[in-house]
Amino acid sequence: MRIGNAGGQGILNVGAGAASSSGSAPVAIFSTGLDIGNGAGSRGEVNILAGGKAHSFLNKGVANGALDPDASAEEYADYRTRIGVDSGIGAVTVSGQNSVWYQSGFLDDSLMKWTANITTTAGYLYVGESGEGTLTIADGGVVRAGTAHWTYDEDSYYTYRKLTDHVADGTVFVGEKAGGSGTINIGGKVGEAPTAAGRLMAKTLEFGEGSGLVRFNHTSSDYVFDEFDAKYRDGPSRPSKLEIKGKGILEAAAGRTILQNDQLGFNGVLRSAGGILQVNSDISAAEAQVQLDGVLEGIGFVGNTKNAGIIAPGKTPDGAQGYLSSIGTLTVKGNYTGDNGVLSLDTVLGGDNSNTDRLVVTGDTSGQTKVIVKNIGGEGAQTINGIEVINVGGKSEGEFTLLGNYNFNGKQAVVGGAYAYQLYQGGVANPADGNWYLRSEPIPEKPLYQAGVPVYEVYPQFLLGLNGLPTLQRRVGRRYWNNDGNRVVTEGADSIGSPYAEAGEAGSVIDHNGVWGRIEGSYSKVKPQTSTSNADNTFDSFRMQAGIDGMLTETEAGKLISGITAHYVHGSARIRATYEGSNISETYGGGDISTDGYGFGGALSWYGENGFYADGQAQATWYNSDLSSKLAGTSLTHGNKGFGYALSLEGGRRFALDQNWTITPQGQLIYSHVSFDSFDDVFGAHVRLDRAASLQGRMGLAVERQNSWQGADGMIARSNIYGVGNLYYEFLNGTKVETADVMFANRTERLWGGIGLGGSYNWSGDKYAIYGENSVNTSLSNFGDSYAYKGNVGFRMKW
Repeated sequence: MRIGNAGGQGILNVGAGAASSSGSAPVAIFSTGLDIGNGAGSRGEVNILAGGKAHSFLNKGVANGALDPDASAEEYADYRTRIGVDSGIGAVTVSGQNSVWYQSGFLDDSLMKWTANITTTAGYLYVGESGEGTLTIADGGVVRAGTAHWTYDEDSYYTYRKLTDHVADGTVFVGEKAGGSGTINIGGKVGEAPTAAGRLMAKTLEFGEGSGLVRFNHTSSDYVFDEFDAKYRDGPSRPSKLEIKGKGILEAAAGRTILQNDQLGFNGVLRSAGGILQVNSDISAAEAQVQLDGVLEGIGFVGNTKNAGIIAPGKTPDGAQGYLSSIGTLTVKGNYTGDNGVLSLDTVLGGDNSNTDRLVVTGDTSGQTKVIVKNIGGEGAQTINGIEVINVGGKSEGEFTLLGNYNFNGKQAVVGGAYAYQLYQGGVANPADGNWYLRSEPIPEKPLYQAGVPVYEVYPQFLLGLNGLPTLQRRVGRRYWNNDGNRVVTEGADSIGSPYAEAGEAGSVIDHNGVWGRIEGSYSKVKPQTSTSNADNTFDSFRMQAGIDGMLTETEAGKLISGITAHYVHGSARIRATYEGSNISETYGGGDISTDGYGFGGALSWYGENGFYADGQAQATWYNSDLSSKLAGTSLTHGNKGFGYALSLEGGRRFALDQNWTITPQGQLIYSHVSFDSFDDVFGAHVRLDRAASLQGRMGLAVERQNSWQGADGMIARSNIYGVGNLYYEFLNGTKVETADVMFANRTERLWGGIGLGGSYNWSGDKYAIYGENSVNTSLSNFGDSYAYKGNVGFRMKW
């Protein structure tokens, strides 16, 4: 049968309801072969849709409508199933669930009226035999080429009754003859959107002397082309493989197409042009072309390869093993040319023997290729020779450039846990081996940590800096006044000389009830004594604190005053870490921390009439922090929650030098503890706090001058100015943070010194007071390497 013949046009549509049949027989039967588009100017089209079924075969004289049973096979050449013959144009579309086109060979058994079983030879299907032929198999449609089995009812001698079985053991030829052009579309046609795939079932797919193309334009993510179950209807499973031969083109335009079996007889082109082509077998006689939007992946072997798209060794992950099952090696048996394409690698970033995708090139490499490394659970480690990711057997002249998370020392780096890895050509043991390695160190000296590590290491130290407590003087100003600080006007009309009573007669005064508020700003530069990541940092902070104080009790010895406080603090930190090697000094990490904190506290203070004082404080603060990497240009974590508490005990005594001057030796002990929630950073590294506590002692000596007078309002006014010198000592061992199971320690200098200058001014009979202090501190072990400036101003009102 011919559809579109001798310059004419013809269309045949076969659907599920187009004809009736007995049992499961196809609704359209072509028993004298089938040509679609035969002859120059001819156009033929067959559409088997919506569950329709058709069967084409050659009835060689054994049933009704037979040809000459004595003719040779060559004489039946024009009665085979062909699409596009003698310069004609033919197209067949098989689309839709349960739509099937069966193709078989000769019906050559002797048939008597009582013969019940008939079998054909294996069939040949020609797509573009000597013209232009297109076969589209989509949306679950099936094309089967092979041997047919059916039965006749002995009461119906001439009636085709039932196709009982069909074995997919035939051959599909594409572009068989010179000048012929054949295309098989799996999914959507050329120029159309991808659709669900169909299935070609045969034993062999063979490209001929013409041009041949099998184009995959489907929506499946796991479509295996050369392996399938060829069971017939509800029969037993029949696992089958498709052998591919000849010199044609297999092109992935959309979806993922998998070639699972060796295809050593295929010496054409594997082309990925918008889709994903996964090769898990040996197809090394074929050339691989990866175009701009294409992806080549798998664990098999291909021939000479040109990469302008993405090559991703390994398979798609399965549910049982996760991403570890995706790791594999893709081998190029030949030469590799990078055309600004990408090599995408899954790697468990760790030591030298880490699991990783690999590209093996047995020949030469050339051109330029960008390399992307995805860490799939590696916690990082210090490497020696490195993780080999590209193996080159010939001349290693290709340029492979890592696209990482950030740039270090002129090269991109990718993060694995606490470490950063860079791509190097040549091993440490054999620099001329031509292979490419991921190493977590530029030279075999020190590990190269990821850009976020210095930020995580400094983070708890920064919180401890925000969590500190002030001295009594900074918190509420001066409350104890005596001598010239508490001069009172003498009573009576006969005072001679000074209007003020002698200092000893005036005694002392201690302010008690009141409300107060203060603001504080600070700036610090810290070069720690111990830092695993070699991190330096600067801090600045702003604090507002307010409180209400009231006297609990008063005796002849003094007054006990309690208070409650509330505070807000904002701080920011800038961290910079430098890699120091024998030939390298380069910033490799660091960034910023921004923190807001809110909290409350309480205080209990004793002021003795003899000048002794004691002060206790307790404070709790809740923190919210954002961490970012300047080098990587990304947020590390956002809204991290933290908590801190602090306790302080301070004591001292004032000694009068004369009526104006006093000295006050004093001491203070502050315990501070902070914590923050564990988190996974933007690189996938898990970060948790190991310890963050401080026990700091302070010994100081203050020298002050006080004065008082009668103000213009007739009420007492007072002032004092003071200078104070302090020594600070840290008793604990700093902080530790664990990043991807690697511990990072940070400890500041233990011994610091500082000086401060401040004062207070009271007026209106001590109803109002302002106070303030400025100070500067520095480490003493390495003087000036670390320092801090702090300013404080407050206002108090008596009630």
